[in-house]
Amino acid sequence: MVSKNTSKIQVAESKFSDRHLHKMSVQGAINAPRFATMSFPQTSTPHQYDKDLLLLEGRIPDAVGNRLTNAGHIVKKWRDFDWRAGAVCAIK
Repeated sequence: MVSKNTSKIQVAESKFSDRHLHKMSVQGAINAPRFATMSFPQTSTPHQYDKDLLLLEGRIPDAVGNRLTNAGHIVKKWRDFDWRAGAVCAIK
């Protein structure tokens, strides 16, 4: 089971990285496809984790998911713009 609160920190960090390291616009970073790993303890009790599980938004190409699967990950897809993939707000 994947907790709905697990990806929040990862998504926020990812959007910060998109903006500052990859020089995306604020809106571009917020709109970029989301992903998360579940290979670490969740923040909510009982701190479950799902070893090797990666969740990718549907907007991420299947070829990327296939390469990650070939590398040994368990890949599952979120729907495009799924709320479980995290929501981000920004002030410019």
